[in-house]
Amino acid sequence: MPTHHGIEAKVNGDYPNETLRILHQRGSCRHFKDEKIPEEVLELLLGAAVNAPSGGNLQSFNIVKIEDPERREKLMKICGNQRFIGEAPLNLVICLDQRRSMRWAKLDYAPFTGMAQIRSFLMGIQLTGIVGQAICVAADALGLGSCYVGTALANAGEVSEFLELPQGVFPGVLISIGYPAEEISTRKKHRLNTLLHQERHRDLPDEELLAAYKEKHEAAWAPRVEITERRLQRLYETCLRVHGEEFAERSVAHARELGYISPVQRYFGLHYRADSVFTSPNSEFLEIIKGQSWNICGDYKPPMKHE
Repeated sequence: MPTHHGIEAKVNGDYPNETLRILHQRGSCRHFKDEKIPEEVLELLLGAAVNAPSGGNLQSFNIVKIEDPERREKLMKICGNQRFIGEAPLNLVICLDQRRSMRWAKLDYAPFTGMAQIRSFLMGIQLTGIVGQAICVAADALGLGSCYVGTALANAGEVSEFLELPQGVFPGVLISIGYPAEEISTRKKHRLNTLLHQERHRDLPDEELLAAYKEKHEAAWAPRVEITERRLQRLYETCLRVHGEEFAERSVAHARELGYISPVQRYFGLHYRADSVFTSPNSEFLEIIKGQSWNICGDYKPPMKHE
């Protein structure tokens, strides 16, 4: 079955410097050589992470480095059995870390409520992505390949247990890194006018929206997801659970009309299944957050006495 990441793009052009070329031509790497990253290269890579921008320069993150083959294999199984995680000689889990600031504040008798603010939590998760981006750009500049993996956050409970994360530390993103075993391909992206809004948000007209996604995912030469009864059944079941019988029947009929399963049906019907709201409910994720003493689901209540 064709990749759900979209069609490949041939990116050409002249750029004023190497940094811009890397940013414009980057791609994710999912096949790595069995080759250890030299220590001096690793230091440069992590130096980019240390110098990533952060709110108030508090650097509310930490990085857990995983190189041991058995540990990589275990992490791979936790994060959806994505083979490249186990193959990559280096995996970095970037975590939101309010624990360090909390301890600092306590040791120097300063007030601290970072564990009780949803804004602080969301900004911290945002920070893990910023650090991850710095690492990915640095990896490309050093001749390495990298892949940004979101399932570390999706499986936060298991990842936290695996990494023995204490209260106040929460996994954000996983970056798998190594020397590419094959040429890295760049994927087709939306045109800027699909993503850029002038001064205020503007919804694209339906025809323009569909055309933008068709251009990105459905080039005439690109392989399509063929209809099989098994795929149609899975699509039907997902739609049935989320939107009911009438919608499920319309979705399957639409696929039959097209003669193939459309990219968006592949995304949310077969791959990133929309019915995961039932198998991984919000309440379960909130319990994981609460279990690590984050009090972000209600208003802060000061203790009755000084602690």
